[in-house]
Amino acid sequence: MRNGRYERNAQVEDYPVGLSNLAYGDVTRDGAEEAAVVLFENVRGSAIPYYVFIYSIVDGSPKLLWSFETGDPPDGGLRQVNGENGDLVIELYGKGTSIGGRVYGTEAAACCPRFISRTRYQWSNGRFSKNGETEVTANPSSGAAVIMPRYGASSSP
Repeated sequence: MRNGRYERNAQVEDYPVGLSNLAYGDVTRDGAEEAAVVLFENVRGSAIPYYVFIYSIVDGSPKLLWSFETGDPPDGGLRQVNGENGDLVIELYGKGTSIGGRVYGTEAAACCPRFISRTRYQWSNGRFSKNGETEVTANPSSGAAVIMPRYGASSSP
């Protein structure tokens, strides 16, 4: 990455990748904030795959704690990743969607998800695991936008 853009090899890779969102929060309950780094892949269509990387700082260097891919925006797509009360909270569009569970095939509409699924994950024994049941609520908007701080906005600690 350089200035929020991935410098790719055009002869090998078809789709450009960019830095979309950044968020910070203590999701390991160690008193220090971790970073949620969200990349997107421009696949030149209506799909927008998002890739999320959760990093901590260990001995002055970034350490990857977890990474995952989300679905198409209206069906399993990323709405938000944040820290709340020491948990990592992931919101995906779609009914009952969750990382490590069902991500695709929960919404019929191609544009407008009707539901949001919110799942909490707790850091324990060197990994994140689901903490409680996934909460499903109605989507308060008609779209499927990511609602995290954008890269370049004042989102850093």
